[in-house]
Amino acid sequence: MTRKGACLLLAIIALSSVVFGQMDEYARRKALLAPPREERLTVHLHNDSIAVKIDDETGQFNMATWPDELTLLYGYDWGSYTSETVLNIDNFTTAMYFNDEFAPMGSDFIGDVASSYIPFTTYSASGGSTYVEGGWVVDNIRMIQKVQPVYLERSDGKISGSVYIEYRVANLGSSAHNIGIRLQMDTMVDDNDAARLATIYGFSGFDDVFIAPDIPATWSAYQGTLPGGNPDPTSLKATGYLSPGGLAPNAVTPDRFAVGQWGTFRGLTNWYYTSSGTNYTDSAVLIWWEDNLAPGDSVVYGTYYGIGLPDYTPPVAAPLAPAPDSWTACAGTDVVLLLEDDESIDASTIELEVNGVFYNTTNPELTWLPSDNLLIHIPPTSFPNGDPVHVVLHPVSDFEGNEMENPMSWTFYVDSRGAEITAMSPTGVGAPISPVLSCNIFDYETGVNAATIEIEVDGIVYDMSTPGITYDEITGDFEFNMAAAGVFFPNNYSVDVEIIRADDKPDTCAPNLPQSHVWSFVTSVPPVPILITPGNNDTTTCEDEEIHIDLSSAGGTIDETSIELCINADCFGIDDAELELVRDTLYFRPSGLYTYETGLVIITLMPVSDTLGAVGDTSTWQFFVDLVPPVMSSEIPVSPPQVSATAFPISMNITDNMLPVDHTHIEVQIIHNGNRDTTIVEGDDPFVMWADPTFSFSSAATGIAFSDGEWVTVRLLVRDLPPATSSCPGNLLDTTYTFQLAETPCTRGPNPITPGILDGKNDEVFFQFPNMRKAG
Repeated sequence: MTRKGACLLLAIIALSSVVFGQMDEYARRKALLAPPREERLTVHLHNDSIAVKIDDETGQFNMATWPDELTLLYGYDWGSYTSETVLNIDNFTTAMYFNDEFAPMGSDFIGDVASSYIPFTTYSASGGSTYVEGGWVVDNIRMIQKVQPVYLERSDGKISGSVYIEYRVANLGSSAHNIGIRLQMDTMVDDNDAARLATIYGFSGFDDVFIAPDIPATWSAYQGTLPGGNPDPTSLKATGYLSPGGLAPNAVTPDRFAVGQWGTFRGLTNWYYTSSGTNYTDSAVLIWWEDNLAPGDSVVYGTYYGIGLPDYTPPVAAPLAPAPDSWTACAGTDVVLLLEDDESIDASTIELEVNGVFYNTTNPELTWLPSDNLLIHIPPTSFPNGDPVHVVLHPVSDFEGNEMENPMSWTFYVDSRGAEITAMSPTGVGAPISPVLSCNIFDYETGVNAATIEIEVDGIVYDMSTPGITYDEITGDFEFNMAAAGVFFPNNYSVDVEIIRADDKPDTCAPNLPQSHVWSFVTSVPPVPILITPGNNDTTTCEDEEIHIDLSSAGGTIDETSIELCINADCFGIDDAELELVRDTLYFRPSGLYTYETGLVIITLMPVSDTLGAVGDTSTWQFFVDLVPPVMSSEIPVSPPQVSATAFPISMNITDNMLPVDHTHIEVQIIHNGNRDTTIVEGDDPFVMWADPTFSFSSAATGIAFSDGEWVTVRLLVRDLPPATSSCPGNLLDTTYTFQLAETPCTRGPNPITPGILDGKNDEVFFQFPNMRKAG
């Protein structure tokens, strides 16, 4: 017993016979443990709904409604304080520092060990509210408790009075500390000191401990209980808020929460409490917060307790998985529902019907998780493929008797079978060495996700990004043109084919693999034409470009009579002079009677057969013919007007309709001095500039001294630049343009001041202008 325990005992016993004369035996004993403290100042705060009394020395508090003053925490009527706060430092085994002067043996009243006391003081807050706060410093840990009446407004506009209880803890020292706050509140609702406590986990009269993360967001204490054991919704209700939300924005979810017997919770010497499943006859709660604080760190904890609003709202249910009208690939899928209530669901009223079979929470197939508001059904057997699954949640009630008006039902579907593969082709012997593989891939339940299709051919896997693969999601038709992918097999070669992936499209669970199937074929190799020259889409400057096509055939000798080659609309057979087959190479050599024009040339080789009867496919290529030289434009300078500058740029634009300009081999001839002199400027001269399409240089860089009035001819020689595959040179542009130099204005005459006085003769006069090209 602490410092005041012994000296107050006789006073307590004497006082109890007067103050508590009308109480039952348990109440008498409890009153002895928690006598009124008339010698001390009690701070009394209230708003329009709730009142709180605070011991100005210990910070202990009790509560009641206002103005009718119906008790919410024990002792409000006579100034007794049976609720308490414990501060622990670096010790989560035994309770250390109580704010109750009657701290248990082995523990201390915090006021006896504190190095500093922060008096409990009343402060005004915004909105006309007031609050009390104060605290202590122990071992460089400062704990400040704040108690404030507040209003909590529900989303439906209902407002209740509550008390916000806050602890601010700070480490003022130079080393880290593990700290803990434990709040014990002795619930008493009106005249019921054994008020039963309810959480989302149930409403019972037995002690229980909840450990994070399984902490209920709220808890309630009820004045009355119905005969069946549920709370009486017409009686007074008190509610505490443990987690932050719209109603309780400053609540901080604790690390532990317990409901149980006040006599066990009060002065609990162990830091933690372990549930024993014992029935409680005097209800109370414990709330723990714990943290590690580095030097200078601080933390804020908060919770609310006050008047509970009546709950007239029934539970609300919604399907989560599988979603309504969705498809699942899991034949044994769990059925999950969201089941919520403003207070607590009465689990005994839960009844779920699945395809006509009823389940409740006593069945192993149905689990109720109140902390997550989830109802989970695990089917005893798999659901059949393609069939609908009907789920019905029959009306559920909460602990206050509010029942859902109607059942909640939905339907989902099961797709547990993969796509069916039919109409496989080719099969058997006689397939081309690069066949078009085809089949039908169809899933009658959810369809096929085309992007996932993978086909294994001869041990190699190809997906939809492979050239030549197409799929029609409406008809299910699949094709793989293996030639487009560059895949060829030897002659008389056996190939196995399987669609190894073609995901169906369920909304939940992994897609199903295709149903079992494999098909095979044996190749018979037809000729496979390959264009050798010119390359497909190449450009040539030859009007008589030869065409070479490889007709190698592993199956046998080429049947020459089957050869037909078309150049644009003109077709040639092996008997025409332009066409010749030398071994396995087909040559097309245009004659003088047949040459190309500028533009696109389309090569079409009709199906070629070998002597074994294997027939190839039509082959088409194209190339371009450019017989037109580059074009000169925007040449500078040109006359008129005449060129008056002594140094000036010479430039021209050079463009080509199909090929790049061979600008490194440009030659510009400047013909001047009456066509007697020619100066050559080349594309690789250091003073020239090529900024496609402009070729330019300065006249000064050429070293030419032009004469007044002379005409200058500029001759341009340039070719376009064919690709290396072209056997002909580029097309030559040979063109000219001219310009004329201007006369430099200059006048000469006698000196107006002469003749001289001495000799009587005119002096000789010499004029030279800054832009004169010659002296004279």
